[in-house]
Amino acid sequence: PSGPAATTVVELARGSYLGKPVAKLLLKPTSGRRHQLRLHCVALGLPIVGDATYGADDGAPRMMLHARTLRLPVGEEGLE
Repeated sequence: PSGPAATTVVELARGSYLGKPVAKLLLKPTSGRRHQLRLHCVALGLPIVGDATYGADDGAPRMMLHARTLRLPVGEEGLE
């Protein structure tokens, strides 16, 4: 991809996890670069819970990054 990586970020809710403040975010990448969502969250001061590479050791058993929708190219029609 050419140009800078871009992600639209919408805050959906705030709460806490293991006594630490967290935010539930809707992330919409527009350029599809590897690790882009994780890096953009860190730049905003909101590392993904459980991200051992870019976040802090927060005690989470795994990274809390989930896809709401997956779009896979399958033939000419595609699959959602």
